[in-house]
Amino acid sequence: MQDSFQDRLVFLRETRRKPDGKMYTLDEIGAGAGISHGQVGYLLNGKRKSPGLDVTRKLEKFFEVEPGFFTATERQALYRALQSTHEQLTHLALLRGKGINRLAMRSGTSGDSRIDRELRDALSEVLSRPEGEDPEVRELTDRMRSLPSKSRRRVFPLIQGLLGLARPEHEERPSPGRPAG
Repeated sequence: MQDSFQDRLVFLRETRRKPDGKMYTLDEIGAGAGISHGQVGYLLNGKRKSPGLDVTRKLEKFFEVEPGFFTATERQALYRALQSTHEQLTHLALLRGKGINRLAMRSGTSGDSRIDRELRDALSEVLSRPEGEDPEVRELTDRMRSLPSKSRRRVFPLIQGLLGLARPEHEERPSPGRPAG
């Protein structure tokens, strides 16, 4: 079943609220979109089925939705509505991959403002960059991997000692048949 213009306008009025969380009045919508509050009331009540393109564009601009919101197919409208949620979940997954488990970004707006978009873009850019890698560590790792396992076992304790990671000799390994300690 095709969503009506009325259904979408009611949806916007209920979900796109003022910064204080209250619903816009008919007067506020009318003044912001440049139409009468009576016309807004008729559109919300379904007494007027579909306005012209000019009124449609004004309402889309007032509620800060993409052009074509009222004329998109159900599938297109659903995709557009879920796109922001999908992006947020993708960012959360990337943040969790970086060890960040909590992030609070609260806003009274819908998340479609210019600053919100810029913040999301910057976050995406930072999170998509590969982490900086120390070239010396990479070289040492590659060289260790290229050694035969017997040589690696001989070299590894030397590297541990150089880094201060080796245990003192008397603590290294218990002799067979003797408990550690």
